[in-house]
Amino acid sequence: MEIVRRWQEDGIPEKLYPLTRQTLWTGHPVSLLRWLKEHEPERYAQIGCVMMTHDYLRWCLTGVKGCEESNISESNLYNMSLGEYDPCLTDWLGIAEINHALPPVVGSAEICGEITAQTAVLTGLKAGTPVVGGLFDVVSTALCAGIEDEFTLNAVMGTWAVTSGITRGLRDGEAHPYVYGRYVNDGEFIVHEASPTSSGNLEWFTAQWGEISFDEINQAVASLPKAGGDLFFLPFLYGSNAGLEMTSGFYGMQAIHTRAHLLQAIYEGGVFSHMTHLNRMRERFTDVHTLRVTGGPAHSDVWMQMLADVSGLRIELPQVEETGCFGAALAARVGTGVYRDFSEAQRDLQHPVRTLLPDMTAHQLTNKNTNAISISLPHFRAFTPASRSTYYEPTTSATGTRPLIT
Repeated sequence: MEIVRRWQEDGIPEKLYPLTRQTLWTGHPVSLLRWLKEHEPERYAQIGCVMMTHDYLRWCLTGVKGCEESNISESNLYNMSLGEYDPCLTDWLGIAEINHALPPVVGSAEICGEITAQTAVLTGLKAGTPVVGGLFDVVSTALCAGIEDEFTLNAVMGTWAVTSGITRGLRDGEAHPYVYGRYVNDGEFIVHEASPTSSGNLEWFTAQWGEISFDEINQAVASLPKAGGDLFFLPFLYGSNAGLEMTSGFYGMQAIHTRAHLLQAIYEGGVFSHMTHLNRMRERFTDVHTLRVTGGPAHSDVWMQMLADVSGLRIELPQVEETGCFGAALAARVGTGVYRDFSEAQRDLQHPVRTLLPDMTAHQLTNKNTNAISISLPHFRAFTPASRSTYYEPTTSATGTRPLIT
């Protein structure tokens, strides 16, 4: 965190953003590289190649090094306008020594090598099988959710709350520092907002206070009146989208509250946090009328109806499991010529979609709770201990950009 703070004080994020379209946070590849330089200089000096994790896996399979474009484009090592690495970036970040260690950029569906004989023995995969570049997780999710225009956004609900849209071209002078990345189709970009403020909070709660099935959780939440609670939960256990100093907690708890009320507050807190990103994205994508949702909570009609009621949007639930794996399979089919491009693959392999519509009466009620939380957040900051440990930097960057250094 200290490194990112220094960069912020020196105005580095403002210099980077017009070129990279990325924010800076502690988990970014460039932050980790700078940390290695300062704290483990001998190891830093021995770096031979910088790769993201799926690039490393592909290297293990094929023996060929490369960084897949949709992922490396969100690393702050990549100039979004130029479509390539930019030495200005590493110079500003004080890590120019690793320029030689950045491998070639490869496409998502580009064949980057073949399964080696040694890999075949270890894995059982057939030697000579072609291996394509792969996909950044949020790109794969948007692809599998069927996002193809600016009328629909993709909300990913998991450990992270991610809202993504697809657009053609970059914009300057926007209201927020939206994170951009290269998409799978030529000339298209993925745009997203994100923070680690989603269903990971529920997993933590159930782990601490007794295992409870998701059916039981849904029944407990559904047993309470919609938007009738006066108990609020801030879903900031792993990070915040409301300021670095923000921590998690329940507010308004009294003896009358039961476990069902706590669970309802966690559901609502996750939805309200998603709304922070969704509302920002709707300033960018002004014609949106539909939200396609993927991730674990998409299996809960109770949670999804709550999201529909709060957002006032039509909620669509693509019936697809493991969007990361399915997206990788699509990339392989495009790369090996089964499909001409991702658009054709997406159209041919569309999944059934379930739809939930908002209850507009509940929508009006939840707006009051949303406004109450927005008004209260600045006051909660005053109670945050200055010496607390921080696990994650608040960020609009999406999950997945984790480097592996060899």
